[in-house]
Amino acid sequence: MTPLDHPCFSALVHLFTVESLPLYIFYFTFLDVLTAFWAFCYMWNIEAQMIKPGHFNFCVLNDMWWAILYLTTDYQGECVDLQGTNYGGWTHLGCVVICAGSMIYLSAKTLSRGGSDVCSGKFLASEWDAQESPIYSRIAMVMGIYTLAAILWTFHQGHFWSRGKGEMLVAFLFYRAAPLGILVFNAFYLTTRKLPEFDYDDEEFETFRFHRSWGDLLLQPLSVFTEKLEKAILIAHTGNMAPLEDMLENPEQAKDVLRVCTFEDCSLPQHENISMRMKHLIS
Repeated sequence: MTPLDHPCFSALVHLFTVESLPLYIFYFTFLDVLTAFWAFCYMWNIEAQMIKPGHFNFCVLNDMWWAILYLTTDYQGECVDLQGTNYGGWTHLGCVVICAGSMIYLSAKTLSRGGSDVCSGKFLASEWDAQESPIYSRIAMVMGIYTLAAILWTFHQGHFWSRGKGEMLVAFLFYRAAPLGILVFNAFYLTTRKLPEFDYDDEEFETFRFHRSWGDLLLQPLSVFTEKLEKAILIAHTGNMAPLEDMLENPEQAKDVLRVCTFEDCSLPQHENISMRMKHLIS
């Protein structure tokens, strides 16, 4: 099935769905982990409540999820009263802006240079260049620093540094430190992508056309396609052209792809370079 009846639509769908999936996952994880952390801090800083612990825990979490939707420092829910201390809405907005900015940047840079034909080598090369750009890489650093700052600010608001908070700190280390640490780690690697090891800078690569169905556009990120193409090229060097030909709309271009997409390594002859990558592929 050829997804080129509406090429611009197919390109946008691909860029804003499967290519942005890590951002969507991070966004919801960010909200879930930080909301639970805020609830944890809130419950450690209030007096004992005369209601069932399970109900109270659910009530506080529910109120915290509502609090992040309000861009005001004052919020009062069923169990939570945040007067001048509700920064969840602004923290949430910051995460939305950074994630949306990342998606918009990747899409704009890809489409501006590579056009909207998702099956063309030009589009692929443009998306690889966009993912390799310094700005896109720095977005992850911004998100990592932002996430770390949000956690440290919560530490401050939760009075973790006050005396007599030993039990609270121990509870944090046992139950909340791991998910927060994983969240920060993922933030710093948010925009890391698999880039091709072969040379795709040749203008002739932009003329190649590859089979990409609607299923591929919706379910197969570029990193998976990149790995699949690399394997097909390496296998083709052994004499089996079938996998590479199957990926091309015009199988006759397979030899041209081999000629253009070389695995350059200044320290090794081309045949030894291919041999080393084949051993890695088999292992």
